[in-house]
Amino acid sequence: MMSKLDTYFSNLLNHLFTISNLGYNEKNEYWIELYNNAEQFLNNNDLKNLHNIMILIHPDFLYDNQGEFIGDHIGYNDRSFNLGINESDICQINKISEKSICQFNSYKNIRGKCQADHYWPYSLGGPSIFENRILLCKYHNVAKSNSILEDFWKTYPDWINDYIERMYNFKK
Repeated sequence: MMSKLDTYFSNLLNHLFTISNLGYNEKNEYWIELYNNAEQFLNNNDLKNLHNIMILIHPDFLYDNQGEFIGDHIGYNDRSFNLGINESDICQINKISEKSICQFNSYKNIRGKCQADHYWPYSLGGPSIFENRILLCKYHNVAKSNSILEDFWKTYPDWINDYIERMYNFKK
């Protein structure tokens, strides 16, 4: 049985293959079809189908019918994403991996100030919004890179439905 992470990447590959030769208008029509198929899962905050829902925010879908980037209209890059981080903040690696703890939290002079990272990776369409932000020390931030750990699939992101709805409004 494939994990949700494996299922996500397998489904993503299929969708990217499908849209690789489509124009922006056809990509939007395809995206709207995916959205319509996933709408029931969105309305129910369905964790079992989260791997299909997260495909909807892939960066290849962040364009309208004319090929214009819609990220600026849907809050893709919030200027406050990197603000409000203090020296006293702790690394939150335990939020993405229950088995991990940050040894550096006890040694803040060595660790330094934490950094804002994307819980759902930016490279996979994760927006730079506060709700998708996790604070990591520089060591865990580099180690995580753009990976999605299995613990991600245990909680339905509270920002995803509104975000996808805003995408839909620009695509229809």
